[in-house]
Amino acid sequence: MMKQLKLFLKLKPQSLRISMLQEKLNQGINQMINLQGTLINAFRVDGGKGKDGKEYEARDKVQILGSLELPNGEIKHELVDLTVEDSRLFEPFKNQVISISCGAMAVGRNVIFYVRKGAKPVLAEQM
Repeated sequence: MMKQLKLFLKLKPQSLRISMLQEKLNQGINQMINLQGTLINAFRVDGGKGKDGKEYEARDKVQILGSLELPNGEIKHELVDLTVEDSRLFEPFKNQVISISCGAMAVGRNVIFYVRKGAKPVLAEQM
């Protein structure tokens, strides 16, 4: 049985709703976010051409499974895809709970997470 994990935002001691995070980001408040969850996959996406004919470079990605506590107390599992500098650094952590330093930006009604430059994965303390 898989342990219940949290997508942990270290902005306040309590859970912080995405809408509150989005509001802070829209105000230009830059916060350090510690994203925590189970590393599901680490892989490389080859470069190529998009539908619009624009070329894009190869990039490394990871997928982290976490959970968000909803306002009604229920848990929503969420898979977060992140672009990273080197996916090979993440390989030893597969299927383990990791923590990674991230930043976030609001685009419309969505919050986009990104791994901070030079950030390395670490095993997370058990919650």
